[in-house]
Amino acid sequence: MEEDLELSCPYCGAYNDVSEVGEFEIVNCVECGDETELVDGELIPLDEE
Repeated sequence: MEEDLELSCPYCGAYNDVSEVGEFEIVNCVECGDETELVDGELIPLDEE
């Protein structure tokens, strides 16, 4: 069963399709291109360390 999952970017608020993304994978925002990470069903800013 396919599930469409869209989460908003923490930087610009644009919705990104993360239905194919696994936990702790990097997601590049479709609008601003910033890197976010999928954690606990939320997109969080990727910590640059």
